Amino acid sequence: MSPEQLANKPYTFKVDVFSMGLIYCELVIPFQTLMERSLTLSDLQHGRMPDALKGMQEEETNFIVWLTSMGPEKRPTCDEILDSDYMAGVETRMLMGNRTPGTRRRIKSEAALLDGSV
Repeated sequence: MSPEQLANKPYTFKVDVFSMGLIYCELVIPFQTLMERSLTLSDLQHGRMPDALKGMQEEETNFIVWLTSMGPEKRPTCDEILDSDYMAGVETRMLMGNRTPGTRRRIKSEAALLDGSV
């Protein structure tokens, strides 16, 4: 839940951007316990830097912090997210092997199917 929702302020699309930041955080951090997850998300909701983000790559941390900025005016629009350097590098990082071998194999397989080479 975004800070403005917690304060009963009007709902705008920036609430969804904040939520996307929380969801992305949950996807990239391997939480060991529900308490760790809860504390991390609570820290983000209250403008504090969670310990779980401190060990991550700076680019990924900055992206999450950008999406979960306390002030809605500081959060990006969807177009800004899509045009960001971080998003531009996602496909490249996946293809270069910074994800699990199964993911890389699946991407190659799907690309071959789309190209009609299979």
